Amino acid sequence: MFTLIAHGPIYPEQPDMQTHLPIRNFVGAMEKALAEELKAAGYNVLNNVKWKHPLPADIWNTVRSEFRKDFPKLQQLT
Repeated sequence: MFTLIAHGPIYPEQPDMQTHLPIRNFVGAMEKALAEELKAAGYNVLNNVKWKHPLPADIWNTVRSEFRKDFPKLQQLT
């Protein structure tokens, strides 16, 4: 059995690639961080997210706290 949990849309659709790419890179970095933390907390993650773009810690901390509501094992991580 699988349970789908979705958050978003986080950002509105962008009118062109120039404004889309920075947001895409940022969201990809959040996806990677979330996948890594879910694995570290003991959840099964189906894909391996490969992303090299930076993720500002202050924004990630806010996003992480939202996902902790749905994934309680994330509370164990600091």
